[in-house]
Amino acid sequence: MAKNTFWFSHDYHSRSDKKLLRLRMKHGMEGVGIYWCIVEMLYEEVGYLQHSEYERIAFELQTNEEIIRNVVNDFGLFEVDNDKFWSNSALNRLRIRENKSNKARESINSRWNKGNTNELHSYYDANTIKGKEKKGKEKKEEKKEEERKIGFSFSENGKEVVFKDGTTQKLGKDQQALFEKGRLTPKDIMEGSVY
Repeated sequence: MAKNTFWFSHDYHSRSDKKLLRLRMKHGMEGVGIYWCIVEMLYEEVGYLQHSEYERIAFELQTNEEIIRNVVNDFGLFEVDNDKFWSNSALNRLRIRENKSNKARESINSRWNKGNTNELHSYYDANTIKGKEKKGKEKKEEKKEEERKIGFSFSENGKEVVFKDGTTQKLGKDQQALFEKGRLTPKDIMEGSVY
C-alpha cells in the first residue's frame, strides 16, 4: 500500500502521560523518540504493524531490536495480539480522517453527478491559464476605467503622465521605479500618496 504523507494530531501534553514517563525513565528521550517514530509508522501502515517487523523497525530507527520489543510490549503504550500491535488512538484518528475524506469525495461526486459543477469550475478556472488571462484582461480594463475617470494615464515607457489634452509631465525616479514594479497607479498620483 502506498504510504501517506499526511500529518497526524496528538495531545500536546502527551509527554506527561504516566506510560511515557515510565518509558522515559527507562530509556530516556531515545525511548520517547522511538515511540513517536513507531506511531508514525503505524499511520503509514494504516494502523497496524507486525511483531515480525521488529528487526526492520530497529534497523530503520538505528537502534537495537530489544528496545523496540520493550517499547512496544512493556509500557502499555500499544495494544498487542499474537501477530500485530497498534494504537487505539491512532486507529481512531485514522477513522476520522477516512470519514472526512469519504464525505468530501461523496460531496464532489454528488455535485458532478447532478451537473452542479459551477463551484468547482469557478475555483479551477481561476487557476487555469484561461482563468489567469481573464483576470489579466479584467485588471487592464479596470486600469483603463480608472485612468478614464481620473483624466490621465502613464506613457508606455512609464516616464511620464499623459493628460487628456495631450500634455505630459515627467515622473520622478522613485515614481518610475514603482511604475516598473507595477505598483504605481494614476490614483496614487491623484491622492498624492507617491512623491
